[in-house]
Amino acid sequence: MEPTKPYVPGDIEVALANPLHRKHLKEVEPPASCTDCHRIGDKDTNPPIADRCVRCHEQHRPALHAAIEVKEGRECLVCHTFDPDAKVRPGCADCHTGPGLAEWSAAPKIVIHGKEDCEQCHKVHGPQPPPVRPCLECHEQMGVLHNDGTPTDHQACLSCHGPHEKAARARGRCTDCHDDRQAREPTLDAGTDAGAVSRILRTPAAKTVPKTAIFHGHDACLKCHTPHPTLSKSGARVKSCESCHTDTHAFGADKVPEHDKCRSCHVPHNVRTSPLTACARCHDGVEPEHPVPDYGGTCVGCHPGHPDATHQQRTQACSSCHDKAKSDTAWHAGNTACTTCHAPHAFDLKGSGPALCKGCHVAQPGGPEPASKKRVAPNGGHGNCVACHEQGPHAPSAATSSCASTGCHEIQAETAPKGHSECKDCHLPHEGKVKATCVSCHPDRGKGSHAEPSKDCRQCHRPHGPEGPEAVKDCRTCHTEIGPAMHQHPKHQRCQDCHGYHGQARQSGSRRGCTSTCHLDMSKHEPEAVNCIGCHPFVQ
Repeated sequence: MEPTKPYVPGDIEVALANPLHRKHLKEVEPPASCTDCHRIGDKDTNPPIADRCVRCHEQHRPALHAAIEVKEGRECLVCHTFDPDAKVRPGCADCHTGPGLAEWSAAPKIVIHGKEDCEQCHKVHGPQPPPVRPCLECHEQMGVLHNDGTPTDHQACLSCHGPHEKAARARGRCTDCHDDRQAREPTLDAGTDAGAVSRILRTPAAKTVPKTAIFHGHDACLKCHTPHPTLSKSGARVKSCESCHTDTHAFGADKVPEHDKCRSCHVPHNVRTSPLTACARCHDGVEPEHPVPDYGGTCVGCHPGHPDATHQQRTQACSSCHDKAKSDTAWHAGNTACTTCHAPHAFDLKGSGPALCKGCHVAQPGGPEPASKKRVAPNGGHGNCVACHEQGPHAPSAATSSCASTGCHEIQAETAPKGHSECKDCHLPHEGKVKATCVSCHPDRGKGSHAEPSKDCRQCHRPHGPEGPEAVKDCRTCHTEIGPAMHQHPKHQRCQDCHGYHGQARQSGSRRGCTSTCHLDMSKHEPEAVNCIGCHPFVQ
């Protein structure tokens, strides 16, 4: 269809065949004159007069089509034709669903609501652009609580929907208002009331949403947000997380109520925030530095945020990462849990030193009994546990170094007599005290004149240096007076030639004893004698 051209009837009756011409010339009082609408010229017969219609019909000034640029104010003639051949007045659809007028090729093509009576929503005439009919008069079931509107707020509808576009088009329009950058010009389909939608979408009060809200799985706003709560079963504006995450279980949810609420840890539009940040919102007094990111990162590396249903309360075993241990009790004699030494959230033991071991193995004055059944009381020089237990707390069951190899007891090791090289055979390893007397190993030496309890082996023997005699002490160190009779003989000055240190005397005074050792030349002297001391007494 094209705009009505100036019409010059050859016969007035032909002009009156058009209803509008007839109404203007015959049916109104006073009837209109041709020159009220037409100018009479020599070359251009009946050229139109600008604004000729609204001079009489001011109250019908075309508000909707006023912006259409047509020469000489012929906007009225788009719909009101004076063509005598036109039997039916053109309708809105003639332009807005078909090819339209050539010079108005940009006329929006109406798809949605295209079969409705346009005047149900639009008032064509009026001095100002009139408000359209409220959407909810027809779509009352589509109540919306959006843009801070009430369920009957017409403008709330236009925040997302264009009046003549498909409803699904609104799904991608959320970011036009809620982008974390400056609001963008909305993308509009043909038929969209661009002025109304643009005005609403660029409302500065719109709450911005960060880019982190959209990611794989959360790639559409409407997956969580319900634009029309009245149509949902629950009536909720935001769907619950469980509506999608049906098999997702939160760590400790059955013991800690806050863990059963997704939003306690997850920021709705930044659900993948750092676990450390999420956990710290409640656990701000805990500052873990373990495990490192390669092993899951702090917090969730040990406490999986969403374990499977059978392990809701289980904290990851230390040995699941520290796999040199077969279990969490594999170290430290195989019966001590990791957490006995490594307090949760304070795993680093550097600098703790012997104090760590003493917490279990040394009784503190006035304190409780140590937790370990193996209690020790190290002396001052044995206070550094790892000096002897070089494999450290993880394998302390036996000292891996000798006393000499640690650089502590080198002199003692060098001077120890044969058979005495193992220090712990005689000494308690932690206290350093002698754990047994010499006769514990040398029972045959616990007899004779030196077997009394008051006689200390170390009076004569040095177990090792640097203290004590280097050699067996001379008997006269203690026995200062030389015995009588034969004791006075110059060749009888070495006590040990006749007397044994331990047990029975080497020489009992028998003839055989004397003649077989010292007095070999007297083997034939008095061969019938039983002993020598009968004639050669050693006592008075």
